[in-house]
Amino acid sequence: MKRYLAEIESSVLPPNISPLKDISDEEYLLYEQSKEVIDETQHLMDLFLIHKLNFQELIDFQTQDINEILSGSDDLMNIGNEKYTFLKIEINRLLFNYLSSFRMFTDHCGRKIKHRFGKISQEYTDYNLLTNKLYDNVFAYRFICELRNYCQHSGIAITDFQLKNQTEFIEVTFHFERDYLLRDKKWKPVVKKDLERMEEKLNINPILNAHLSTVKKLSEEIHSLYETKFMNALNSLNEFTKSNRKKRELVIISESDKTEYGMQISIDKFPFELIDKFINGIC
Repeated sequence: MKRYLAEIESSVLPPNISPLKDISDEEYLLYEQSKEVIDETQHLMDLFLIHKLNFQELIDFQTQDINEILSGSDDLMNIGNEKYTFLKIEINRLLFNYLSSFRMFTDHCGRKIKHRFGKISQEYTDYNLLTNKLYDNVFAYRFICELRNYCQHSGIAITDFQLKNQTEFIEVTFHFERDYLLRDKKWKPVVKKDLERMEEKLNINPILNAHLSTVKKLSEEIHSLYETKFMNALNSLNEFTKSNRKKRELVIISESDKTEYGMQISIDKFPFELIDKFINGIC
Protein backbone atom coordinates (compact mmCIF):
# COMPACT_ATOMS: atom_id res chain seq x y z
CA MET A 1 0.00 0.00 0.00
CA LYS A 2 1.44 3.34 -1.08
CA ARG A 3 0.26 6.58 0.56
CA TYR A 4 1.15 10.17 -0.15
CA LEU A 5 0.02 13.70 0.60
CA ALA A 6 -1.33 15.41 -2.49
CA GLU A 7 -2.94 18.57 -3.74
CA ILE A 8 -6.20 17.99 -5.60
CA GLU A 9 -7.99 20.32 -7.98
CA SER A 10 -11.57 19.08 -7.98
CA SER A 11 -12.99 21.85 -10.16
CA VAL A 12 -12.05 19.86 -13.25
CA LEU A 13 -13.00 16.33 -14.29
CA PRO A 14 -11.16 14.15 -13.85
CA PRO A 15 -9.58 16.04 -10.92
CA ASN A 16 -5.90 16.97 -11.15
CA ILE A 17 -3.77 15.33 -8.44
CA SER A 18 -0.30 16.63 -7.62
CA PRO A 19 1.73 14.46 -5.18
CA LEU A 20 3.59 16.41 -2.48
CA LYS A 21 5.27 13.83 -0.23
CA ASP A 22 5.13 10.14 0.70
CA ILE A 23 3.47 9.11 3.97
CA SER A 24 4.87 6.31 6.09
CA ASP A 25 2.74 3.69 7.86
CA GLU A 26 3.56 5.36 11.20
CA GLU A 27 2.47 8.77 9.94
CA TYR A 28 -0.74 7.35 8.53
CA LEU A 29 -1.55 5.58 11.80
CA LEU A 30 -1.13 8.87 13.66
CA TYR A 31 -3.38 10.55 11.08
CA GLU A 32 -6.06 7.85 11.52
CA GLN A 33 -5.95 8.07 15.30
CA SER A 34 -6.15 11.87 15.24
CA LYS A 35 -9.01 11.86 12.75
CA GLU A 36 -10.91 9.34 14.88
CA VAL A 37 -10.68 11.56 17.98
CA ILE A 38 -11.81 14.60 15.98
CA ASP A 39 -14.73 12.73 14.38
CA GLU A 40 -15.81 11.37 17.76
CA THR A 41 -15.77 14.78 19.43
CA GLN A 42 -17.64 16.33 16.52
CA HIS A 43 -20.19 13.52 16.72
CA LEU A 44 -20.99 14.37 20.34
CA MET A 45 -21.23 18.06 19.48
CA ASP A 46 -23.68 17.25 16.70
CA LEU A 47 -25.86 15.17 19.00
CA PHE A 48 -26.22 18.08 21.38
CA LEU A 49 -27.14 20.35 18.46
CA ILE A 50 -29.83 17.86 17.40
CA HIS A 51 -31.21 17.98 20.94
CA LYS A 52 -31.11 21.79 20.92
CA LEU A 53 -32.93 21.94 17.58
CA ASN A 54 -35.65 19.65 18.92
CA PHE A 55 -36.08 22.05 21.84
CA GLN A 56 -36.37 24.98 19.42
CA GLU A 57 -39.04 23.15 17.43
CA LEU A 58 -41.05 22.70 20.63
CA ILE A 59 -40.85 26.43 21.31
CA ASP A 60 -41.57 27.46 17.71
CA PHE A 61 -44.66 25.25 17.63
CA GLN A 62 -46.04 27.04 20.68
CA THR A 63 -45.12 30.58 19.65
CA GLN A 64 -45.48 30.52 15.86
CA ASP A 65 -47.10 27.45 14.34
CA ILE A 66 -50.16 27.46 16.59
CA ASN A 67 -51.01 31.01 15.57
CA GLU A 68 -51.12 29.89 11.93
CA ILE A 69 -53.13 26.75 12.75
CA LEU A 70 -55.73 28.66 14.76
CA SER A 71 -55.79 31.87 12.70
CA GLY A 72 -59.31 31.13 11.45
CA SER A 73 -60.76 30.13 14.81
CA ASP A 74 -63.16 32.72 16.22
CA ASP A 75 -63.91 30.83 19.42
CA LEU A 76 -60.85 29.38 21.16
CA MET A 77 -63.11 27.47 23.51
CA ASN A 78 -64.44 25.54 20.53
CA ILE A 79 -61.66 24.91 18.00
CA GLY A 80 -63.13 21.61 16.83
CA ASN A 81 -62.04 18.04 17.41
CA GLU A 82 -59.71 17.89 14.41
CA LYS A 83 -57.59 20.86 15.49
CA TYR A 84 -57.71 19.81 19.14
CA THR A 85 -56.45 16.34 18.28
CA PHE A 86 -53.73 17.70 16.01
CA LEU A 87 -52.40 20.07 18.68
CA LYS A 88 -52.30 17.30 21.28
CA ILE A 89 -50.58 14.83 18.94
CA GLU A 90 -48.12 17.33 17.52
CA ILE A 91 -46.90 18.67 20.87
CA ASN A 92 -46.36 15.12 22.10
CA ARG A 93 -44.55 14.17 18.90
CA LEU A 94 -42.19 17.11 19.31
CA LEU A 95 -41.72 16.34 23.00
CA PHE A 96 -40.84 12.74 22.22
CA ASN A 97 -38.25 13.92 19.69
CA TYR A 98 -36.75 16.04 22.45
CA LEU A 99 -36.77 13.20 24.98
CA SER A 100 -35.30 10.72 22.49
CA SER A 101 -32.50 13.04 21.42
CA PHE A 102 -31.60 13.61 25.07
CA ARG A 103 -31.39 9.86 25.70
CA MET A 104 -29.40 9.38 22.50
CA PHE A 105 -26.97 12.12 23.56
CA THR A 106 -26.33 10.70 27.03
CA ASP A 107 -26.12 7.08 25.80
CA HIS A 108 -23.60 7.98 23.10
CA CYS A 109 -21.55 10.10 25.49
CA GLY A 110 -21.32 7.31 28.03
CA ARG A 111 -20.30 4.70 25.47
CA LYS A 112 -17.82 6.95 23.66
CA ILE A 113 -16.11 8.11 26.85
CA LYS A 114 -15.91 4.54 28.17
CA HIS A 115 -14.39 3.32 24.90
CA ARG A 116 -12.03 6.27 24.45
CA PHE A 117 -10.66 6.54 27.99
CA GLY A 118 -11.41 3.14 29.52
CA LYS A 119 -13.94 1.74 31.99
CA ILE A 120 -11.76 2.51 35.03
CA SER A 121 -10.48 5.85 33.74
CA GLN A 122 -10.87 9.10 35.65
CA GLU A 123 -12.76 10.59 32.69
CA TYR A 124 -15.41 7.85 32.70
CA THR A 125 -15.68 8.07 36.48
CA ASP A 126 -16.09 11.85 36.26
CA TYR A 127 -18.80 11.49 33.61
CA ASN A 128 -20.81 9.06 35.73
CA LEU A 129 -20.37 11.19 38.86
CA LEU A 130 -21.56 14.26 36.96
CA THR A 131 -24.70 12.63 35.52
CA ASN A 132 -25.51 11.06 38.89
CA LYS A 133 -25.12 14.45 40.57
CA LEU A 134 -27.41 16.08 38.02
CA TYR A 135 -30.02 13.38 38.54
CA ASP A 136 -29.88 13.73 42.31
CA ASN A 137 -29.85 17.54 42.47
CA VAL A 138 -31.77 18.87 39.45
CA PHE A 139 -35.48 18.10 39.32
CA ALA A 140 -35.82 18.91 35.61
CA TYR A 141 -32.97 16.55 34.72
CA ARG A 142 -34.26 13.51 36.60
CA PHE A 143 -37.87 14.20 35.60
CA ILE A 144 -36.97 14.29 31.90
CA CYS A 145 -34.88 11.11 32.33
CA GLU A 146 -37.89 9.28 33.72
CA LEU A 147 -40.41 11.01 31.45
CA ARG A 148 -38.56 9.59 28.47
CA ASN A 149 -39.02 6.08 29.89
CA TYR A 150 -42.68 6.81 30.62
CA CYS A 151 -43.34 7.99 27.05
CA GLN A 152 -41.41 5.06 25.60
CA HIS A 153 -43.32 2.41 27.53
CA SER A 154 -46.50 3.79 29.08
CA GLY A 155 -48.22 6.79 27.53
CA ILE A 156 -48.19 10.34 26.23
CA ALA A 157 -46.99 13.04 28.60
CA ILE A 158 -48.86 16.23 27.66
CA THR A 159 -52.59 15.83 28.17
CA ASP A 160 -53.87 19.37 28.74
CA PHE A 161 -53.53 22.80 27.18
CA GLN A 162 -55.12 26.23 27.46
CA LEU A 163 -55.56 28.86 24.75
CA LYS A 164 -55.85 32.58 25.34
CA ASN A 165 -56.30 35.46 22.93
CA GLN A 166 -53.72 38.21 23.30
CA THR A 167 -53.71 41.46 21.31
CA GLU A 168 -51.60 40.20 18.40
CA PHE A 169 -51.23 36.47 19.01
CA ILE A 170 -52.74 33.38 20.57
CA GLU A 171 -51.08 32.28 23.79
CA VAL A 172 -50.97 28.54 24.43
CA THR A 173 -49.93 26.79 27.63
CA PHE A 174 -49.33 23.05 27.56
CA HIS A 175 -49.40 21.13 30.82
CA PHE A 176 -48.20 17.93 32.40
CA GLU A 177 -51.05 16.63 34.58
CA ARG A 178 -49.90 15.22 37.89
CA ASP A 179 -52.72 12.76 38.53
CA TYR A 180 -52.64 11.42 34.99
CA LEU A 181 -48.91 10.74 35.17
CA LEU A 182 -49.24 9.12 38.58
CA ARG A 183 -51.60 6.50 37.18
CA ASP A 184 -48.46 4.74 36.00
CA LYS A 185 -46.96 2.65 38.80
CA LYS A 186 -43.41 2.41 37.41
CA TRP A 187 -42.06 5.82 38.38
CA LYS A 188 -38.87 5.68 40.44
CA PRO A 189 -39.59 6.57 44.10
CA VAL A 190 -37.73 9.89 44.02
CA VAL A 191 -39.59 11.06 40.90
CA LYS A 192 -42.91 9.78 42.23
CA LYS A 193 -42.39 11.98 45.30
CA ASP A 194 -41.56 14.88 42.96
CA LEU A 195 -44.81 14.32 41.10
CA GLU A 196 -46.84 14.07 44.29
CA ARG A 197 -45.49 17.48 45.38
CA MET A 198 -46.30 19.05 42.01
CA GLU A 199 -49.27 21.26 41.33
CA GLU A 200 -52.16 19.54 39.61
CA LYS A 201 -51.13 21.07 36.28
CA LEU A 202 -47.55 22.02 35.45
CA ASN A 203 -46.50 24.26 32.55
CA ILE A 204 -44.07 22.28 30.39
CA ASN A 205 -41.83 25.19 29.39
CA PRO A 206 -40.06 26.02 32.69
CA ILE A 207 -39.11 22.35 33.01
CA LEU A 208 -37.85 22.12 29.44
CA ASN A 209 -35.89 25.37 29.76
CA ALA A 210 -34.24 24.20 32.99
CA HIS A 211 -33.47 20.82 31.45
CA LEU A 212 -31.89 22.22 28.28
CA SER A 213 -29.74 24.56 30.39
CA THR A 214 -28.53 21.57 32.41
CA VAL A 215 -27.78 19.48 29.32
CA LYS A 216 -25.85 22.42 27.85
CA LYS A 217 -23.62 22.43 30.94
CA LEU A 218 -23.24 18.66 30.66
CA SER A 219 -22.16 19.04 27.03
CA GLU A 220 -19.56 21.63 28.03
CA GLU A 221 -18.19 19.29 30.70
CA ILE A 222 -17.90 16.51 28.12
CA HIS A 223 -15.98 18.88 25.86
CA SER A 224 -13.61 19.47 28.77
CA LEU A 225 -13.04 15.72 29.13
CA TYR A 226 -12.07 15.54 25.47
CA GLU A 227 -10.15 18.81 25.39
CA THR A 228 -6.61 17.40 25.66
CA LYS A 229 -7.06 14.52 23.21
CA PHE A 230 -9.05 16.68 20.80
CA MET A 231 -6.51 19.50 20.80
CA ASN A 232 -3.58 17.09 20.45
CA ALA A 233 -5.31 15.53 17.45
CA LEU A 234 -6.01 18.91 15.86
CA ASN A 235 -2.44 20.10 16.42
CA SER A 236 -1.08 16.86 15.00
CA LEU A 237 -3.05 17.26 11.77
CA ASN A 238 -2.30 20.97 11.63
CA GLU A 239 1.46 20.41 11.95
CA PHE A 240 1.34 17.58 9.43
CA THR A 241 0.01 19.88 6.70
CA LYS A 242 1.17 23.31 7.91
CA SER A 243 3.78 23.87 5.22
CA ASN A 244 1.23 23.11 2.50
CA ARG A 245 -1.85 24.94 3.80
CA LYS A 246 -1.78 27.44 0.94
CA LYS A 247 -2.52 24.67 -1.54
CA ARG A 248 -6.04 24.43 -2.98
CA GLU A 249 -7.11 21.23 -1.24
CA LEU A 250 -4.97 18.64 0.53
CA VAL A 251 -5.78 14.94 0.63
CA ILE A 252 -4.15 11.66 1.46
CA ILE A 253 -4.07 9.26 -1.48
CA SER A 254 -3.88 5.53 -0.73
CA GLU A 255 -3.03 3.22 -3.61
CA SER A 256 -3.44 -0.53 -3.26
CA ASP A 257 -1.03 -2.95 -4.94
CA LYS A 258 -1.90 -3.48 -8.57
CA THR A 259 -3.65 -6.76 -9.41
CA GLU A 260 -5.20 -8.26 -12.54
CA TYR A 261 -8.34 -6.27 -11.68
CA GLY A 262 -6.48 -2.98 -11.54
CA MET A 263 -5.55 -0.69 -8.65
CA GLN A 264 -7.87 0.73 -6.01
CA ILE A 265 -7.39 4.34 -4.92
CA SER A 266 -8.95 5.98 -1.86
CA ILE A 267 -8.90 9.68 -1.01
CA ASP A 268 -9.04 11.13 2.54
CA LYS A 269 -9.78 14.84 2.79
CA PHE A 270 -8.18 16.83 5.61
CA PRO A 271 -10.73 18.36 8.06
CA PHE A 272 -9.40 21.90 7.71
CA GLU A 273 -12.72 23.51 8.64
CA LEU A 274 -12.63 21.79 12.03
CA ILE A 275 -8.96 22.59 12.53
CA ASP A 276 -9.55 26.29 11.85
CA LYS A 277 -12.72 26.42 13.96
CA PHE A 278 -11.39 24.70 17.09
CA ILE A 279 -7.61 25.18 17.02
CA ASN A 280 -7.92 27.60 19.97
CA GLY A 281 -10.19 25.29 22.03
CA ILE A 282 -13.61 23.66 21.98
CA CYS A 283 -15.23 25.15 25.08
